[in-house]
Amino acid sequence: LSYADNFIVDKVYHPYVLPFEREFEWRLTSRQNDEGNLLMQRASFGHALSQRTILEAYVVGARDENGDFNTSSYELELRWMLTEQGQYWADWGALFELEKQHNTDDWEFKAGVLTEKEFGRFSLTTNVILAYEWGESLDSELEGEFKMKYRYRWTN
Repeated sequence: LSYADNFIVDKVYHPYVLPFEREFEWRLTSRQNDEGNLLMQRASFGHALSQRTILEAYVVGARDENGDFNTSSYELELRWMLTEQGQYWADWGALFELEKQHNTDDWEFKAGVLTEKEFGRFSLTTNVILAYEWGESLDSELEGEFKMKYRYRWTN
């Protein structure tokens, strides 16, 4: 995990979608900050809409200042595989995400480009994302994100 603008980068997206893919995901993130231990959980269900697109719906929960765990936001995420695996020098995809805070009229929209390149047993995955936030308790703001993962595959 790494930090970016007071947020934790907890997932680097791959550009791939499998035909007929269905996905259930649960993620737990925890980090220490000035207010204490920030604990978040995400539960999602995703279903491929076609051979190249998948739509996922998330419910995000977080621990509040009283130590109670409540729903904090909802997300819809669409991943689109732009190229076939191995078709070009790198594999390409796109990510679109809309997030709504649970108790406020605060929103965030993200759009990004996903790439992955294989080098034998190594692979390099990158995400370049633009995020726009707006709402009743947020100043409208455009931000950029860059995520990268370099990995080694022990066996083929």
